[in-house]
Amino acid sequence: MARLLVIGDVHGCLIELENLLRKLQYEAQQDTLVFVGDLLNKGPSGAETLSFVNDLKDDGGEVIYVRGNHDEKYLQFFNQFSKRLRRGEKPPRRLCQGWLGPDGHSTISKMKSRDWRLLLGTPLSFQRGNLTVLHGGLSSKIHCKPKHLLDSKSFSSKRRAEIKSLMYIRNLHKDGSVPNQNQVRGLVPWQDLYDGRFGWVVYGHQPKSHVNHRGHTIGIDTACCYGNRLTALVQEPGSQIYWESVAARSCYANCPPPKRLKYAATAV
Repeated sequence: MARLLVIGDVHGCLIELENLLRKLQYEAQQDTLVFVGDLLNKGPSGAETLSFVNDLKDDGGEVIYVRGNHDEKYLQFFNQFSKRLRRGEKPPRRLCQGWLGPDGHSTISKMKSRDWRLLLGTPLSFQRGNLTVLHGGLSSKIHCKPKHLLDSKSFSSKRRAEIKSLMYIRNLHKDGSVPNQNQVRGLVPWQDLYDGRFGWVVYGHQPKSHVNHRGHTIGIDTACCYGNRLTALVQEPGSQIYWESVAARSCYANCPPPKRLKYAATAV
């Protein structure tokens, strides 16, 4: 059975990704490589990172790219302007920046057809054995396997919105339901309500100074784009889980630094 390597939020930090894969001694024919989402935005090399991941897939390895909320923004943009993009036209800079942030126009201008196909093919989750990978979090109202949830057209619009919240969830109501976007009071971290129904959940989306091991959840967004580290969770064939990381070369994003945890996480 192959090693499972799960990479935290890259956010265009391509050099750090290459350094991390070298440190892990990644072997395309032997390892399964999973990204928790958000390859794009904030860092210096969003389009180049997509191209690099496509090259990894072309090498014949098993590479899974789980969809993140920033990836979803690009897909919404594509759905809105797909005819223009397919004709090779580049939308105006101001339009790109309004949808996608300061680096949106430069990223869009470099993206190729295969990069869009990569984004369009991203699942909401990946599962192997006792481990589930997704980007944001899980509502305790979800009982079926997340990776299949969007396959059904029979869900109500409310239900489908709850499912898509897998990319965005940080906190929940105490009954496990997903709050409205502007709600902040009376909420609890989703990790505190997770009951282990999908085994270990590995996620990104919430940048921290260290790996956030909490209950049956492991957060591996260690804020590379903010100048901290890029982290990978490693599951060996014998099910041992640990993590490795490399330092960021610079602080790329013009945002506050990641929240420091009161404790340093350890391997499980």
